[in-house]
Formats: sequence, structure tokens, C-alpha cells
Amino acid sequence: MKLRIATLLVLSAFLYTGSAIVLAADAPATAPAQATQAVNPAGQQLRALADEYYRASLVLNPLAAPDMGVYSYNDQFGDYLSDAWIAQSKALEQKYLDQVKAIDRASLSADDRITYDMFRYDREIALRGFDFPFWYLPLNHFDSRASTFADQGGGDGSVTFATVKDYQDFLKKMDGFAAWSHAAIARMREGQAHGVTLPKPLADILQQQLRGYVTAKVEDSGFWKPIANMPKDFSPADRAQLTAAYRDKIANVVDPAYLQMADFLKHDYKARKTLGYGSLPNGQAWYQYKSDSNTTTSLPVAQIHEMGKKEVARILLEMNQMRTQYGFKGDLKAFWKYLQSDPKFFWTDPKQEIADYEAFRDKIYPRLPLFFNLMPKAQYEVRPVSKETEDTAGVAYYNPGTPDGSRPGIFYVNTKPGQQLPKWSMETLAIHEAAPGHHFQISLKQEQQNEPEYRKFASYNAFEEGWAVYCESIGRELGMEKDPLQYFGKLNEEMLRAMRLVVDTGLHAKGWSIKQAEQYMHNNSALGAGDVHSEVRRYLAIPGQALSYKVGQLTIAKLRADSKAALGDKFDVRAFHDQVLSTGSLPLAVLQTKVQDWVAASQK
Repeated sequence: MKLRIATLLVLSAFLYTGSAIVLAADAPATAPAQATQAVNPAGQQLRALADEYYRASLVLNPLAAPDMGVYSYNDQFGDYLSDAWIAQSKALEQKYLDQVKAIDRASLSADDRITYDMFRYDREIALRGFDFPFWYLPLNHFDSRASTFADQGGGDGSVTFATVKDYQDFLKKMDGFAAWSHAAIARMREGQAHGVTLPKPLADILQQQLRGYVTAKVEDSGFWKPIANMPKDFSPADRAQLTAAYRDKIANVVDPAYLQMADFLKHDYKARKTLGYGSLPNGQAWYQYKSDSNTTTSLPVAQIHEMGKKEVARILLEMNQMRTQYGFKGDLKAFWKYLQSDPKFFWTDPKQEIADYEAFRDKIYPRLPLFFNLMPKAQYEVRPVSKETEDTAGVAYYNPGTPDGSRPGIFYVNTKPGQQLPKWSMETLAIHEAAPGHHFQISLKQEQQNEPEYRKFASYNAFEEGWAVYCESIGRELGMEKDPLQYFGKLNEEMLRAMRLVVDTGLHAKGWSIKQAEQYMHNNSALGAGDVHSEVRRYLAIPGQALSYKVGQLTIAKLRADSKAALGDKFDVRAFHDQVLSTGSLPLAVLQTKVQDWVAASQK
């Protein structure tokens, strides 16, 4: 099944191969109903330091600036690959790590200690990244600056085309992309000499993807959309000049850059025959770093692999119990096939599908105050995915509302037959994407007050997806998922996250083949062949990212269990959830410290 992916963001995002995505980047930060504390000198110094870093990092990472609500670099693509850029980036991280370490953490308020811990954690994990030559792998089919640039060029995302200057800025960015593409080829050639290359299956996918950005007619290019949608108030002279300029730039700069990279990958690139990061020079350490940075923990990958196997075995047992409870006479594989193929489990009327999701929203909301003191101002609406994007949007996704609650969050559901999840996944999907999952967590993050810009834009996949998967796991506690099939839907989603722990680590740390990875997923889930095919290649392309979902959920669940054991009768699940959600997105290592401090204070 196609699942929404929330992209990991730390403000040192320029160390990663792709641009980061920030949710509601133009929204002012607000803090959930917290009393404003007087900021002491050390706190003022810390906040100034964090925001200074935030601004300095964008100079080196202009491609990500629009996602953070900063548009002054719209005419720049960025470097990302030169020796000078690498040295400047590392120096920036070291400079700000040294400065934050000079601040006395003990003198800070509780809230400022969160900022301190986040900021120091991010600088330390970013500096570790320079131990590994990521610059030799500037492209992959799942997440790269080449795809980010194409997304921006269509004008549907963070880069808008509303003024003549917007158009002129992107023309300059096109030149920057061409320069970067030449540098990327040069770095990939160097990577060949050092034994750091893409595996052959990924190189083949990538070259086809790059070629796909080029169309026979300029007018069919995604980069032509801003011209096709040009504001009507532009003067005839500006319209003519921009149309001619974009036609020339697409045909003679952008398309040749994509084709040159594709041709290099197809004809000259020496892709490796091995698959996982573990086969690269210093590859086991590199993969452990990828795991650490994505999960924001220090769990050894061997331990994660075993955790995954235990979770898969547990979920299979529960699936069989649900099959028996439902009264199905065949084995589990037959049950999977039945649930995925019987027409009665799928909607035929899109309006009825939306109505069912709305009814579930109205059913769960009255229950939530029993589990949460903090409730976001923003409500959420359920809407169908637009007809134009049904084939590519996935099964569902969430778009946040405004921090003041004036515009609701939107839970988009794909209602197209063949793209929708079955009815028995409805409750789990709504809990994950909307309330109390992504809608709750993201809305409360946006509603923080008096926090540094650095905190406003922080978004850690292990925290945000971990929270959403944790919410799935407490569905029955919330009074939902009482129907055996709805609970099976929860198990079905959980199985994918558990298998990821096994397969991602299997590919990168244990030398698994693609066939071995695919067979494992077929043996343990109802996933179709196409989904298994794409999932396995995703894990190869962005190692460690898929670990973040389940590791995040298990970490939050363990923090809850440990807190309850320590506090006994004093434990209040609402207070625990407040601790998790009240300070925005956090590295799990920082969340652990925060919750442990709360437990210690509560015991006193």
C-alpha cells in the first residue's frame, strides 16, 4: 500500500541528498497554552544562537529556503558538492556546536533546555555525517535535488510564480541546476574511483526517472506550467519576454542537464553489483549513522533487526486471532487475499467514502478529552484528493491548517477505485493522518508561542510518524477498532512498519538480496507485488528512513510504560501525552530526557 511519507527535517538538512519539506512553513510559531517565561540572559543567548544558525544555514542551502518560508534565495539553486561547500558546511556545524556547548545548560529554563538539547543534538549528528562521503551519492530515485527542483518548477508547492520577479528568479535557478548537474556527474565519477556508487538496480531506475522529466514538446514539460498559468495582469511585453525565455531555458539548459545525467548513468556509470550500504567502504558504520540520524536514537542496527522479527511474529499471531474471531475458515494467506479482493470491502461511491470518514471523526472527537489536556484550536475537514492527482497522491495525506485555527487542517482521502484503502483500514488511517495523529501533533506544534524559528521548523520523522503509529496502537484504548476487521486493519498497517525494521537492516547490514527481501515481505503480509517491489527499492535508496516509523512508536510506547511504572497511581495518560506533544517535534533522544525529567519532578 502506498503510504504517506513525512520527510525528516533538521536545519542541517543540506547534508542530505534531498531538500527538506516543512509543513506550514509560513505560519507563525505558537506554543500550546503555556505561560510565557521570562527569558534569562543564557536563554536569550541560546535563542539568538539558534536563529542565527537558522539564517546562516539557508545561505548554504537555498533550495530548501522556500520550504521554510524564506524567499530571498529564490534565484539560487545552491552548491552542495564542491570541496569549499563541504568545508564551509562542516565549519558551520562545528562553530555553532562550540558556541552552544559554551552555554550553561543548568542555568536555562525547562523550555530553553529543550531548545538546547535539540540544537546540540542536531549539530553533533550533522558533524558525524562528514565522516562519510555522501557527496559521491548526490542522486537517487526517491529523494534528490533533481526531483526537488522539478517539483519547485511546476509552481504547485513552496515556490510560487505570482510576480515577474518570481519568474526571473527561477530562470536564474535553472542555470544553477545545470551547474549542479555537471558537478553531480563529476562527483559520481570520483565515487567510482573510491568504490562509492549506487547499486545497479537503483542506477537503472534513476536514469529512467531523470529521462522522464524531459518531454518531446516544451509545452508538455512540468517547467512550462508557470507559463501556462501566467497571471493575467502581466503586461504583453512581460508575457512575451518570459515565454520566450522559458522556452529557451527549458530546451537548452534544463532538458540537456537531465539528459546528460541520464546518459551518464546509462552508458558511463560503473554501478556496483552489491546492494546495501554495508558493502561500501566503512559501510557498516555509515549505515549505523543513517539509522541513528533517521531514528534519532543510538539503537544498534542488529538490535533493530531483532526487534522487527519479534514484532512480525507477534503481529502474525494477532492476525490469526482476528481471522479466527471473524470466522474465516481458510489460512491467513487466504484471509489476506479475501480482504484485498472482495468488492464489498471497497467503496464505489466517493461521497459515501468521505461521509464515512466524517462520521468517524465525529465519533472519535468526544473521546479525545479523556486522553488529552491539550487539544488543538484547529479542527480538520475530510476532502477527496483532486481528480488531477489521484494516480500519484497515494492513499491519503494531511495538510495542516493555520496556527490560529482560522483555517482547518485537511485530511485528504484518495477515493479512486484501486487507489483507496479498503474499508477495514478506515479507522486506523483516520487515527494516523488526522486525530489524534498528524493533525493533533502538527497543529499543536504550530500553536506554540514564543519559540525560536529553529524550533518552529524542526520536524523529525521518527517523532512525527512515530507519534502517528503510536496513536494507531492505542485505537482500542480510545474506544475505536472494536470491530475485528478494523483491528485487523491496524495490524495490517503495523505489519508493514515491523517488516521495514527487518528488511531495511537485512539489505544494508546483513547482505540480503532483493529477492530475499521481497520474499520476506510476501511471506508476512498482504502487500501486492507492485507495492513490495517499490518498498524494497525505497529502502535501498534511502537507508534507515523506513526504520523511523516503528522505532518512533516503540520508543513512545516504552516511555509511557516506564513513566507509568515509575509514577504508579500518580500517572495520568493525559499528562504524559501533553509532555510528548507540548514542545513540537523532537529527536527521540531529547524526548526521552524530557519525559524522564517530568517523571522525576512528578515523583517529588
